[in-house]
Amino acid sequence: MEARYIKAFAAAGVSIRGLRSLLKIAQNLVDDERPFSTNRFRTDGKTLFLETVNARGERLLDIKQKQHVFRKIVERTLLDVDFDDHAALRWWAAGRTKSIVIDPQIAFGKPVLHGTSIPTSRIAEVAEIEGSIKQAARLFEIDLADAKQALAYEKTLARAA
Repeated sequence: MEARYIKAFAAAGVSIRGLRSLLKIAQNLVDDERPFSTNRFRTDGKTLFLETVNARGERLLDIKQKQHVFRKIVERTLLDVDFDDHAALRWWAAGRTKSIVIDPQIAFGKPVLHGTSIPTSRIAEVAEIEGSIKQAARLFEIDLADAKQALAYEKTLARAA
């Protein structure tokens, strides 16, 4: 989850210095070394919000500007993360319409196909060795569409590196 926030901010053009500043503020606000793995923070990719509770109910606080924002608008941007009562459980790394999740409880947090423990990197590796994504799907006994999503996801990661 920490990586998700960093990626979102970096993609929005936030500098490393800015990221460090936001992290320090977040750590101090919730007294946690890894604040972004809790279920109290939200981001739209440009701004970091802290979920607060006051007499008016649950609200979102822009931690840099120290101002509350419209919760319903911001929450729509976080539909790709599943939370329990305390922390983020999994991230649908390619969006909920795809089968790729990052779950710290599965494969040491590597991207996997949802419902399996098969890392997307392994699917891409086998497809390259076999020379066919169809063959990789057959060997892993997964849908061809899921195998193609895994391969496309790995290619996206490789381009970003």
